[in-house]
Amino acid sequence: MHAYLLVGGASQTLQEAQRLALKLKAKVFEFPIEKIEDVRQLNSFVSLSMGEPTAIVARDLQNATIEALNAFLKTLEEPQEGLYFILTSLSLRGIPATIVSRCQVISLNSHSELEADVVTQVEEFLNAPVGKKLTLVSEIKGREEAKDFVTNLILGSHSLMIK
Repeated sequence: MHAYLLVGGASQTLQEAQRLALKLKAKVFEFPIEKIEDVRQLNSFVSLSMGEPTAIVARDLQNATIEALNAFLKTLEEPQEGLYFILTSLSLRGIPATIVSRCQVISLNSHSELEADVVTQVEEFLNAPVGKKLTLVSEIKGREEAKDFVTNLILGSHSLMIK
């Protein structure tokens, strides 16, 4: 795995990021990812050849603009050998599923971001016959409800895959 998303309080995630970088035997560089200009600077840095394992720590991803996160996605999808990304966030809310799906999510909260019943609902949905799935999807009303459904489906599926 080359990308980790640490979810929890600021001090928790910072300590875990340092521990993870130590475990990876990687030199740590902190980069903000709040706006597109930050991502451009990060891209300039990662375009250089890394002579040793390197961990890029980007804290408080929940504060990043959607444009910055979309720009960062390309960098995340095409990592160099020996380059790791350690991202931190207070929660998964607001982090695009495309970013989450490319990371190993490590929840540092006392209870997981995804409640067990959400994972159970996702598992039931995935195992349901096609007709039942279509019925459930047709009951969705409104954009926000659709976004919540898709987010839960992606994050729940991710949780099921890493069990």
